[in-house]
Order: sequence, then C-alpha cells, then structure tokens
Amino acid sequence: MKREIKWVEICRTLAIAMIVFGHVIDLAYNQKGGEPNFGTSLTVAFYFTVPLFFMVSGFLLRRSYESKAKPIPYSEMLRKKFNTLILPFLVWNAIYMILFRITAGMPILSWSTLWFMSTGYMHLYFVFVLLQFFLLYPLLHPYLKGRVLSLALVLAVLSSVVFYTVSEYLLWTGGGSSHFFEWHWGKFGPAWALFFFWGVWLGDKPQLIEKISRHAGKLGLVSLALFIVYVWEMNLELEFFVEESRKFFLLSGLAFQFVCSNFAMGAMNRLEKSSVKNVVIDYAVSTGKDAFGIYLSHIAVLTGLLIGWEALGLPGALWPKLLVMPALAWIICDGLVRLCRLRGLGIFNRFLFGGGG
Repeated sequence: MKREIKWVEICRTLAIAMIVFGHVIDLAYNQKGGEPNFGTSLTVAFYFTVPLFFMVSGFLLRRSYESKAKPIPYSEMLRKKFNTLILPFLVWNAIYMILFRITAGMPILSWSTLWFMSTGYMHLYFVFVLLQFFLLYPLLHPYLKGRVLSLALVLAVLSSVVFYTVSEYLLWTGGGSSHFFEWHWGKFGPAWALFFFWGVWLGDKPQLIEKISRHAGKLGLVSLALFIVYVWEMNLELEFFVEESRKFFLLSGLAFQFVCSNFAMGAMNRLEKSSVKNVVIDYAVSTGKDAFGIYLSHIAVLTGLLIGWEALGLPGALWPKLLVMPALAWIICDGLVRLCRLRGLGIFNRFLFGGGG
C-alpha cells in the first residue's frame, strides 16, 4: 500500500528519534560521570519505541493484504522481504561485525559470531524478529478473521505475558545474568507477539484508532503512572544486582510499553487530524520513509562520533553529548539515506537500506 497514512510516518520518525537519543545515553554511559539511576530513568522512557514499531508493522501488513482471501504466496513475501529487509540486515550485520569484533581483535570464526550474524548485532534483533512475523503471517492471513483473529490476539497476549513473567521470575530468583537472557531469548517472536498482533487487530479494525485517539490524554496519564513503576523496578534491580540485566522484559515494562505505544499512535493520529500545520510536522511525515535506514545505520554513526569526540578531548560528561550527538547523528544518517536514493547510487540504496537498485 502507498505511504499515505501520515500518523504512521510521524510515529516512525518520533520512535527512531527517541531511539537515537536513547542510544547516545547508552553508548556514552561509561564516560558520563553521573549516578547510574539517572541514566536508567532517562532511557526507560524510550522503551516503548520498539513495541510501537511492531504495532505499526502489524497494522500496515494487515491493511496491505486485507482484500486477499487466499494465502499470500511465500515466493511473493520472500522476494519482497529479501530485498527490503534480509539483504540490508545481512549487510549491516557484516558492518557491525567488523566494527565490534574485528576492531576489538575478537575471533571471527566462532559460535558467537554465527549467532549474531544470524540474529542481529545490537539493535538489528528488531529486523530478525520482524522477519519471523512476516514469514508467519502469510500462513495465518486467510484465517485471521472473526473469532480466529480474536483467538490469535489472545494467544499473542498470553505468549508475551508468559515470556515477561518467566523473565521476571528468573531475574528475582536467579539474579542478574548480564544481558544473556535479553540478547538470546528476547530475539524470538513470542516475546513481542502481543505488540505485532495488536497492530494486526487494529489494521483489521482501523476505526479503533479513532477511539484510541479520543482517549490519548487518558492513555498519556496512565503511561506516566506506569513509567514511574517501571523506573522504580529498574532502580530496584540496580540496587540488588548492580546491573541492568533486564531492561525490556519486566512486567512493569510490558504494561508501560503497551499503553505508551497506544498513546503514541492515538496522539499522532490526533495530531494528523488537527489544524496544526508546521515545518516540524511536515518534516516528520516526509522522514517516515527514512526511519528504517536511520535505524540501521545510527549505531555505526554514533560509535564513530563518540570515538572522534574522545579523540578530540571534548568533555566526557553526558550532558554535552546529549546536546550535540543526537542531532548530529540524525543529520548524518538521514543525509546518508537520502544520498543513496540519488540516481547512480541505487546499488548502495538496495544493499544498505533495501530500496530500489
């Protein structure tokens, strides 16, 4: 379907902007010279962004194939997703392998390398999970209507709730385990099923977006209350285990991520329908198509900027980096995506960002 739903594009731009800002905090964390609780409180506010992406993806997928009664041919889905997702996923995995393993003198021929090349370095786990849903959906599509669609949503809710509950149980009974649980088990669809299939549900009943929009203010207040609980549990985790081995997969996080994602969709839908028109909103709409490319490239760009920052002897505290790095990384990444769409650079667009070659 054409990219004509403006609130979706605003959601994409908002989400990736918050992800870039959050990753500045994460990557600069060791040099910030402040209390760890401050960084925790700041980054937790951004943890609804990945669930929001899954919701939007499910919504658009349902809207794209709503008129098809037969199974979506696997050849069609594989061909499309190979060009738009799998190819850039493999290319950027290779880039991050070079960046994080070769430059650190770590062995390439290892099970660890194979795992991350297959399931995604750093933030690329999102693409790996999204591919799982995209390959599952064609099988389910002909049956996802009426009670079967409701049953699928219920099973998705149970899947995510059980996953988050197991995560919580293992944390508080077995203690912290660095990020092993999140970086391994968190890369599989059951953890995120609630968000994707809620998006599918909304795509089947798009009128519900209007209802969510009308209640955006209430959802915002509930999100704030859940955020406070989420921060409290994260700080409790730091107090007990002196590490954040669970960031996403806490039950308080599940509640916050779900409600805040719906708040974002409702608020952006309301914004689209309002009479407010300005350059920022127009830019957010037009940049939605660049969000995936910015997402793929921003960690590499941020890493280079932070290395350069340190090499120049600039202040190591967090605040100066927060004032400069997000905007600078955004300008570079968005510029790179737009540059690769120019005539003659199509091959870079195809391999790096899944665009036409």
